[in-house]
Amino acid sequence: WKTYLSDRIEGRVPFADSIESTGWRLVFKDEPNALAKKRADGDFVYSLGLTLGKDGKVGDTRWDSPAFNAGIGTGMTVVAVNGVEYSSDALADAVRAAKGGSAPIRLLVKDFNRFREIDIDYHDGLRYPALERIEGQRDWLTPIFTARK
Repeated sequence: WKTYLSDRIEGRVPFADSIESTGWRLVFKDEPNALAKKRADGDFVYSLGLTLGKDGKVGDTRWDSPAFNAGIGTGMTVVAVNGVEYSSDALADAVRAAKGGSAPIRLLVKDFNRFREIDIDYHDGLRYPALERIEGQRDWLTPIFTARK
């Protein structure tokens, strides 16, 4: 196992090839799976590159993501999205509406005691990771994760 894991962590064997060798591939969908829906409200990690609390407070911003490049940082609070009071649904709607267009997603953010507008230039829609079966290849993951009696 040590060699197997080291080869993948250190990049000698590409990680994506490792997943695909199990009979599955990583894909991105525009809807989260049922478990992700229950766990995270305000999860825009794979699209905008940030997570937000129910109150709009930025919990995490991923390095070199659209949100990071626009100047959004941890601790800021998103107050409004495209002129509408912040909610996770409002931001999701704005990301969907921007898909394929050219208009940025405009956020009003509170940073300490100051308010400012920040435009995020992102047009690829919502993205959530999922595993998808590769037809014709042996499925190695299902037997591993199947409950044993």
